[in-house]
Amino acid sequence: MFLSRYIVNYGRIYSKLIKDDYKGINEEITTFLLLIGNSEHFIDLYIMAISLLDSKNMFIYNYKNCSQKIIYKDVLEEEAQRKSIDDFDRDKSIITTDINYNSCSCKEYLQSFDRFVLNNNYDNPVELKERVSLKKLLQNPEHLMVDLFGLLSFEVVTVDSNVEYLYDDYSKLIKFIKQYVNNEITDINLIYTTGEVICPHLLSSFLILKNGYVDIKALDDDTIILDEVEQENKVLRYYKEYTKTVYVFDINHLNDWLYLHYNII
Repeated sequence: MFLSRYIVNYGRIYSKLIKDDYKGINEEITTFLLLIGNSEHFIDLYIMAISLLDSKNMFIYNYKNCSQKIIYKDVLEEEAQRKSIDDFDRDKSIITTDINYNSCSCKEYLQSFDRFVLNNNYDNPVELKERVSLKKLLQNPEHLMVDLFGLLSFEVVTVDSNVEYLYDDYSKLIKFIKQYVNNEITDINLIYTTGEVICPHLLSSFLILKNGYVDIKALDDDTIILDEVEQENKVLRYYKEYTKTVYVFDINHLNDWLYLHYNII
């Protein structure tokens, strides 16, 4: 569904989704995104994803600065008493999304997974991930930079080994990019979801948590410029502080989200 990251930097586009004055969504960016989506399915997904961000049903729980659980729940529904996180996960009215592993418990995701993975895996295989070489990306004359949207993991390539890391921490990625700039490692393979198996919950989660980009460009074969500073996440700030339709909590223990959830209701 998504175009190759050698062609489009989605994170850079999505980072401009909110107007600079925080007075709403940038309609020009939305129009452009729908045009490059180029399918009714993507348009439907995008509209539903934006609706979810406006719904006041999205709860993001950060554990050690990483988004461990993203819960979608209608807080107006009457709830039966639950005693553990597992009780919530079994409730069909609770949808749990994990952007680090590109998975969701919703019906739309399961249907998409069944269609592209289970049924077509042998006769008509579908690529679920795209590997993008940082070295090759920097040779692109369009200066696309590193796209953070839909980035699942990255593989650090050295002379002796290849080691893959989950992308759950901006600073960890930057550490290895700096090593590449300093010629301490050979390459970094950036691993993205292709968007073939996706749902509105995953898309809305990517929109609000994994937009943005790493500002890096090669001036010539020997000179690479890297801006290490992480850009402000305007999409998250807009929905968290201005519309106040998305709720973000920092937790110290995995079950803390349960008690916070009760307090909201």
